[in-house]
Amino acid sequence: MDSTSSLCPTIGRPDMYGLGIRIAFYIQWLAAVIIEYFDEEDLPDLRFLGAFLSAAATTSLVVQISRDDLEPMDIYMTLLLGIGVFFFAMPLHVWRAVTRCNPNLDPFQLSQEQHGFIFQFSTFLLLATNASVGTWYYTSYLPNLNRSCRQYAFVFGKTDLEDKRTHIRLLHEARTLSGLAVFGVLVAAIELSIKWNKIKGISDFTTVAQLLPFFLSAGIVLRVMFQHQVRKQANAASETSSDSRRIRRGMEDVEIIGEPWPHVPPQTYRPG
Repeated sequence: MDSTSSLCPTIGRPDMYGLGIRIAFYIQWLAAVIIEYFDEEDLPDLRFLGAFLSAAATTSLVVQISRDDLEPMDIYMTLLLGIGVFFFAMPLHVWRAVTRCNPNLDPFQLSQEQHGFIFQFSTFLLLATNASVGTWYYTSYLPNLNRSCRQYAFVFGKTDLEDKRTHIRLLHEARTLSGLAVFGVLVAAIELSIKWNKIKGISDFTTVAQLLPFFLSAGIVLRVMFQHQVRKQANAASETSSDSRRIRRGMEDVEIIGEPWPHVPPQTYRPG
């Protein structure tokens, strides 16, 4: 029996992981990595977008599981979409453990990104929910499946060592590289699983259900990029203005050295 005939027939769920929905997640994941590299002040909007997308996928997943309305591959796809936003922090936590929480090497303490209690609590609930579903899926649900068919999934220069600024820059670049690596693995895990299992009916990009999340993600990312450029130009103009004022003040404060010009008495008018 060849691999094609042994595949379980899988009916795609475009309402849960259609093309537009997947692209919306991919845009947010990649944009967060890129924007974080250039300017962390623009990250909150993208973090909120990622939390909202994750909440939508997680809520849908939990509801559909409770209704027993999903195939194993449907759970796998939606679970990856819901928990994917948290995978980008995993290499950072591993690095933190390897360096024994050294504050000078901690990427979280060196970051300027800050969030309020509500956001942190909400994302913690999302992570806990996805982790619970993932644990149930791999330890209870999959082992109890008894099927004759199968489905496939994707598993897995010179610098001054005493220079703290160099440490920060290198950690910042390493964080970006790890984020890009995680992004590549997540996209491969989803798209290759779709290809290997020959899932049909999830590539339509013309319905409102697919276009809405796509335009939402693309719009927020474009807005963040525009704000970054505006702030960058404003900072450049401010620096130019401050430099010109500094030059004028320097010219006004020049000390005259040497003998002053001789005093010229005022001339009086005498009629001839």
